[in-house]
Amino acid sequence: MMTKDVNVNQLANAVMWWLSYTSAVGRNYVLSEGSIKFPVSEYLERSTIDEIELEYGHPKLSRKRFDLFFKKNSAEKIFFEFKYIKNGSTRTQDEKQRVFNDLMRLHLIHDTDNKAYFLICGNQSDFIKDFQKISPNKDQFITPRQKDSLPTKIISEGFYTKWFSFDANLPDKEIDLNDTVKEYKDIYDLFFKEYAGPHLAKTMTALDRPDRIKTSLVFLSGNLEQPTGLFQPAKIGIWEISKASNYS
Repeated sequence: MMTKDVNVNQLANAVMWWLSYTSAVGRNYVLSEGSIKFPVSEYLERSTIDEIELEYGHPKLSRKRFDLFFKKNSAEKIFFEFKYIKNGSTRTQDEKQRVFNDLMRLHLIHDTDNKAYFLICGNQSDFIKDFQKISPNKDQFITPRQKDSLPTKIISEGFYTKWFSFDANLPDKEIDLNDTVKEYKDIYDLFFKEYAGPHLAKTMTALDRPDRIKTSLVFLSGNLEQPTGLFQPAKIGIWEISKASNYS
């Protein structure tokens, strides 16, 4: 059987077209976070890798697992976490917390030969409105100082733009874990509160809190125009998670 080297862009395209096909034939009901493992695994089984494992135990967190792990060239270890956007799930506080938890779990495995990726996908419409360009749940306005002026609506760049770049020309984003904005600070604080125990149990050491972590856009699929009434094609993004330049 012919094999090929793993290419993250090709892997992303395989997932995107598999999701789009599944949607086009009317089987949207099978699409979920767990279903992403099928096209990823099928792609990797035809690739030059030494080992592949689903639900791989985290080496530094007790009772925590990665969605997928594989090894290249007998040394390079690759870790993936998956998310599937459905019914506005990424707008909820619980899911925002889970996304950040995924990023931190990936960040924690960085040794010399490790690489860590976060993959998120969904139908194109949901991806854009519920992740890439998510807007506030309620309209927010700035009250003007001048008596006769009208309130100005705050234009949100999107909750997740603090964590992820959507611009291939500026792919890197550094996440400030000392952010004092409450909606982010609460998420960061809760991770280190809840994961201190699993880290101590696995490594017998305290869980350090870095000042920053880094995400880098690896792949973001383009938008496909579809006539009204046809199925929504899939959209996918992949980011590599690593240490920030001023990691401490």
